[in-house]
Order: sequence, then C-alpha cells, then structure tokens
Amino acid sequence: MPAFLETVAQELYAQHGEQMSTMTIVFPNWRSGLTFQRYLASQLSRPMWAPKVQSIEQFIQSISPLQPAPPLTLIAQLYEVFQAALPRHSEAIQQESLAQFYHQGATLLQDFDMVDRYLVEAPHLFRDLSHQKALNATYDYLTDAQKAAILSFWQSFEKRLSTHQQSFLALWKVLPQVYAQLSTQLRAQGLGYTGLCQRAAYEALQQGTTAVAAAHLVFVGFNVLSPVEEKILAWCHAHMPVDFYWDVDAYYMENDLQEAGDYLRVYQQRPYFQQSFTRPFPSRIQEADRRICLTAVASEVGQVHNLVTQLQALINDQGADFAPHKTAIIVAQEALLTPLLHALPTREDIPIHVAMGYPLHNTTSYQLLEQLLALQVAAAQEDWPTGYLATQYVLPLLRRLSLLSHDLNTLAQQRYQQMLRDGAGYVAQRALHGLGTLAQTWFTLLQPPDNPAQYLRDSLRALQAATPASPDRIRTIEHKGTTQLLEVLAQLTTLLQHSPTPPTSMDAFGQLLRQYTRPLRLPLAQAQGSAIQVLSILEARNLDFDNVFILGMNEGHFPAQTTPSSFIPYNLRCGHGLPTADKHQASLFAYHFYRLLQRAQQVFITYSTQTVAGSPSEMSRYLWQLLYESGLPVTTHVAPQPLQVHTPSPNIVPK
Repeated sequence: MPAFLETVAQELYAQHGEQMSTMTIVFPNWRSGLTFQRYLASQLSRPMWAPKVQSIEQFIQSISPLQPAPPLTLIAQLYEVFQAALPRHSEAIQQESLAQFYHQGATLLQDFDMVDRYLVEAPHLFRDLSHQKALNATYDYLTDAQKAAILSFWQSFEKRLSTHQQSFLALWKVLPQVYAQLSTQLRAQGLGYTGLCQRAAYEALQQGTTAVAAAHLVFVGFNVLSPVEEKILAWCHAHMPVDFYWDVDAYYMENDLQEAGDYLRVYQQRPYFQQSFTRPFPSRIQEADRRICLTAVASEVGQVHNLVTQLQALINDQGADFAPHKTAIIVAQEALLTPLLHALPTREDIPIHVAMGYPLHNTTSYQLLEQLLALQVAAAQEDWPTGYLATQYVLPLLRRLSLLSHDLNTLAQQRYQQMLRDGAGYVAQRALHGLGTLAQTWFTLLQPPDNPAQYLRDSLRALQAATPASPDRIRTIEHKGTTQLLEVLAQLTTLLQHSPTPPTSMDAFGQLLRQYTRPLRLPLAQAQGSAIQVLSILEARNLDFDNVFILGMNEGHFPAQTTPSSFIPYNLRCGHGLPTADKHQASLFAYHFYRLLQRAQQVFITYSTQTVAGSPSEMSRYLWQLLYESGLPVTTHVAPQPLQVHTPSPNIVPK
C-alpha cells in the first residue's frame, strides 16, 4: 500500500510535471516535507527544479511583518510591562525579581500566544464580569453555549470572595493592560511571539500590506488548524490557486462518536475545503489485512526489553527483506527514551535514526551544573567557614572526576576514599586543587561580584576539554547537551546584563536557570537514509510505516494528560473557543493513532501494568477502542515476569 505522501507526490507530478517548480507545498511540520521530497525525487526521470517546501509555521512567518523574538527577550519585556501595570500599593509583588517572575511570565506568554492564535478579543476575555447577569452586545459572536460557560464561571464570584478569588481578580484586572502594552511594544520593534506573528500575518493579508510569494499553493496532511491558520488558508483559497490534500479514513469520518475525526468532519463542511474531501472515503483501517499485537508488561523499563525482543524477531523473520526505513518506534512515554537508546541493537547494517528531542535537563552535563550550584549555594551561607566546601557536594563531583581519565582516576579515588574515612562535614578548598585544572575550575569559591553564569561556562568548557571524543550514541547526546548549555548560559549572561533586577544570589540564579532549561529539548536527528525511525507521535505526522512499534501506550501518556499551566480558567477557555485538554488533546492523539494504522502491516503495542503511587496503570483508551469497537483482530499477550529464587546463605562474622 503506497504511503500518503508518496500518493500526493505521484498525483502532483502527474498533473503538473515540471511546473511544480512554481509551487509552494506546505506541511504540518518540516519532517513531512523532507519525506515528500524523497518521494518526489523517485518519480523523476530527469532533473527539475524542486518546489518550495515549508512547514505551516515557516509559511505564515514568511508573510508576517513581525519576526519571532527570543524567549528570554519576551520574558524580560513582559516583566517590565507587568511591573509597570501593577497597582502602586502592591509593594510585595513589585519587588518580585525576574527569576521569581519567570514561571508566571512564561505562563502568561503561553496564554497570550493562545489568544492570538485563536483570534480572541483580549479585552472581552480579560474582563471582570462578576457583577453582570448577562453579556452585552459586544459578545454577540459567541454561541449560547459559550455565553453560558462564561457566565457560569463568574457566578461563583457573586458571593463572599475567598483569598484565591481575590488574588485572581487582582491579576485579571491588569491583564488587559499588560496584553495591550506588550503587543504594542513588540509590534513597534517588529518582534512578536508565534501567535502574535501569525495574527499580524492574517491582518496584513486582509489589509493588503503583504503578499504570498507563490504562484500555486498546496496544503498537505492537516487535521487540526488554529483559527488564524484556517483564516489564512481560506484567504489563500479566495485569492490564488490552492489545493488541499487530506489523509482520512471512513472509520472515523463516518462515525460521529470517533474523536479522531472531530475537526475533519467540521472542515469538510467549510465552503473553501468542501471540494477537496473526495467521497467515498477510503476504508483502510477495517479492510486491510494487518497484524496487531498488544502486550502487557509488569514494569516500565520491561517494556523496552520486550520491544527490542519483538524487533529482533521481526528482523530475523524478514531477513534480507527487512527494510529499516519502513519500521518506526513511537515513544509514547518520554522517560523510556533513554533506556530505549541503551537497549537498541548497534548494527551497521541497521542504523537507528532518533528524531525525538531529548530533554536537556536529563543530560549529565545539566546534572553537573546542579551539583556545582548546590556546592556554591552551601558555601555562600553566612556562617559558612571561609575557604571550605561542603563534603556532601564535593563527593559526587569527585566521582565524576574519577571517571574522566586514568590520570585523574587514581588521585580522585584516593581523595574520595579519604573523605569517606574522615567523615568530616567540610573540606578545605586548597586540598582539592591538587587534582588538576578541572578540579581547580570546579572547586572555585565565588564571591558576590563574580558572575555565576561565567563560572558554569568555564566548568563546562573544562569538562569538554577533559572528555575524550567517542562515536557512542549516548556520548553524542551528552556532547550536544554541553554545547546547548553553553549557549543557554551565554543567553542568560546577556539578559542579566540588561536586567533591572538581576539575581543577587546563586540560589536565585539557579532558579532562573532551571525554569529556562526545563522545556528545552536536544535535536537528535541524524542522517535519514534507510534507518529505523524513533519518533514521538506528533513527529510521525503524515509518515507511514509497514512495521509500527508503540512503546508505553498507557492512559495519561497516550493521550498525554499534562495540562499546560494557564491563568485562563477552563470555563472561560470553553466560552471563548480556546482549546481544552479533554477535547483538543484527545482528538489530536486519536487522529494520529488511527492514521498510523491505516497503512501499517504489523503493529506491536506495549503498555505497563505496574502500580504507580497506589494507582494501577491502565492501557490507553484507544486500545480499549481497538478491542471493543474496531472489530479488528487484536492478539493480546502478558509478558512473563522472570522470577529468581535465591537460596539464603548465612553471613558469618569471625570473632
């Protein structure tokens, strides 16, 4: 069965031939575009100019009058605007430092980004309606259900207010001013966050102050569009040649109870999308002959070993016919990525392509920064003896030294064992400097004028110099992590140089560093070629594989139930048409799950039955749907847990 992107490449080339060079083809993400280009190249009998391929964000950014600003720049500007907008009597809040404000500022930026992506009128959203019994005419664009949701939220403010409600109202009253002032400042500088850039692009198209630099547009493989994206696509459809390609199946398009088709069933009613949905819908999910194997494993990491066993059996069964690029491993639970990388076979004839982003805070380089910060925070205490370091923070650093090289191994091990024997709570700084240049850098005591970011950068550079190069998969990740952390520290240094309230302590600086690095991911993509693909479910959009392995498909991980932090309550999100986790997230994951099944021949799914925090793990709701709704032949297995009985032997202590 040909892949979706392969079919699109064949149809476009058959219809337009070399005229495709004038087209711009837009995909949900850049990985889909790369795969499409490979399929298109396989259709050609002679060289031709390739069409322009862009992700939806790149396309909208190309017509926007604003440029995306760095995250730290946005947080710093929002901090200044927010502090200026606070009432003068809020002295306790006004003294909040940038490090303390960072998490709150990141949450506000996410909310503002969502407001602009969904074209919500900010003054209507951030309005105190606690004393209104009905919504006035300015809310006529809302449905009756949306108005009811908004009023149901504000009805709880009619009685005596709790402390939490008072704090919420105090913040809510300044948000209209903060949003308006930040938007004005950013637009004046030609900058913006993603949502503001996209809203400015749509406004510029309407006003005729920008143009789409393409003779023909093709939009491929979309299933959920934000309102601003949909408006831009509708504008393009009305003003220039546009084609739309949808990857759908009758299983969820013709059943209103299937959340996988919630958005697509709405889009097929839109006048600008209607003709691009061809009927009858294909029925690949239920008509194709495929093997689906569902395995329950008693532990989290045990899923990895079970998957690797199934993968090895598949490779052995297919032998020379095994095509690595037609096999994908979908990691539903991010915590299983590291054990998976360790467990995957290292064979030259079967390369592994890791397309997932690896959490930066999981690298050993970041853990080193945490240990160095803890060392300096302890030494900065008022009653701490001058020239001494805390033994509990020195010991793990000595362990790191002992693993770097043979020369350091002996010295560090000796010092480590001596400190364990002594049992002292302090160790003199000068006693550690004899361990080499790296130890001198790490065990430097900072004074108040010293720059903590520079100290951490010097420590990482010294670590890089002492670490031998290695082609090992994990070592490569660590090298990338060190490089990105150096960039992060450089950015923080620049920010703090221009900040009116820079962190005054190592503890405050550490708080800022943690908040900034927490969402960062390392790009692990390598040369594509013919390799087994390791992906998250969102990175697998529009891609098709013959063999699909899904790792960790438990409820709470697939679909993800991590609701992002937000100052906008649930009822107000519903009332103003903003996405909610119970509908948007469930529909998004359901579509991508069933789309993987449409062309797969063999599907291997594992989930954990391990009880976590007193709550038993349950398989994903989509697996229950497969078992009880789909009618598909699904084989279920329980992976045996090996039990080993050890004969007790007495511990004899001679006297």
